[in-house]
Amino acid sequence: MRMPDGGPVQGEILVRGDGIGVRHGRRTILHDVDIQVCRGEIVTLIGPNGSGKTTLVRALLELEKPETGTVERKAGLRTGYTPQSLTIDRTLPLNVRRFLEMSGETVSDVLSVMLASVGAPNLMNQEMRLLSGGEQKRVLLARALLRDPDLLVLDEPTANVDIHGQMEFYDLIRRIRDVSTDPAYLELFGEAASAVAVYAHDHDHHHA
Repeated sequence: MRMPDGGPVQGEILVRGDGIGVRHGRRTILHDVDIQVCRGEIVTLIGPNGSGKTTLVRALLELEKPETGTVERKAGLRTGYTPQSLTIDRTLPLNVRRFLEMSGETVSDVLSVMLASVGAPNLMNQEMRLLSGGEQKRVLLARALLRDPDLLVLDEPTANVDIHGQMEFYDLIRRIRDVSTDPAYLELFGEAASAVAVYAHDHDHHHA
């Protein structure tokens, strides 16, 4: 679906699951789950450890096939993903620039703008292994955004981040969603970035 000017439609369904059921061995992880995520939405999935949040996300991303139910994704859907944490070999000389370049984007100006957009403009030459938890989350987010995603998936985005850092991070997600229609942003990252939908899940944050 497209608006007359060629831009993406707000409210367009990016991914939908109907009646999703997953079992691991004899254990039922998910049973008859319905969910949909639309363009421009910020959705948070909450629940205790072991409640099936990651399994549901994996099913929606087609990384795990449900035993029952169906998953439908927008044709050509691009996804960006940030893991809960990243383990870096402390002997590996990997700085932020090189880590971001592993996304396939190597233009310095683009990398700099993206780091600035996530509130980490001064980290370009820092070693990944020396970053704080909050700094690492921002760099992971920048790398995911370099994929120009329609759907951004954040796994436990504020785990191991203090309460002040958590609030800052969620404010950042809202700003990214809202500022993505800015002409300068579109010039750098393309029309498809004009309405980022965020699929986040954690234990403490209920709704954005």
